[in-house]
Formats: sequence, C-alpha cells, structure tokens
Amino acid sequence: MVRFSGHHPTCLLDRHLVEHHRGSLPDLHRADTLARVSNQGLRDTGVVRTWHPEQGWGTVALDHVDLTVWVHYSHIVAGPTEYRSLTPGQQVRCHYEVPGQDGYPARAVEVTIL
Repeated sequence: MVRFSGHHPTCLLDRHLVEHHRGSLPDLHRADTLARVSNQGLRDTGVVRTWHPEQGWGTVALDHVDLTVWVHYSHIVAGPTEYRSLTPGQQVRCHYEVPGQDGYPARAVEVTIL
C-alpha cells in the first residue's frame, strides 16, 4: 500500500493504482470530489454511457473523477429474479478498481442503479 496525505485524512491506495496511473490519479483530497477510498475500494456516482445487451457489458462515465469504468452485467446489483442490465443515461453508484479491463482505466466491482 502507498500512503498519500494532504489537507484531508490520509488515504491508502493500492500500489497498482499508483503505478498504472502515474501522474493521472484523481485528486482524492479535493473537497468537492465525492469519490472515496475505503476498504471497499473506490466509489462514485455516474451515468451509463454505453450498454451492449447482447454481450452483457458497457461503460459508465463517473461524475466526480475523470474516468470511464468498464461494467460487466455480473457486477450489477439486482434481486434473484431481476434481469441485470443497464440503459444509456441511467444514474448509477459504482464501486470500481484500477487498473481496468479491455483498455478502460477502471473496472466496476459493484453497480447499483439509483
């Protein structure tokens, strides 16, 4: 783990996050940034930009950090009988990790439709 400190409480980030995005990390100490670092990873709200229902994946543009997150249907929070799918324009809450997948800088680990 790498420790960052600044004007706000110290944040812990995975070494891979720092190495993979050297120089392009989101400013996690800005007061207006709602992205949080916790024991569950990084999280933010965002808008579904693309969704490929036949392949079960899409992308989410985060609201407070300049990242596009790759999303797989298996990471969408849904009830046992609900269909796991997204629609472009939907608002979502996204827990994600860096590095991402398939050329995207981040990958969702949990997506909740708001």
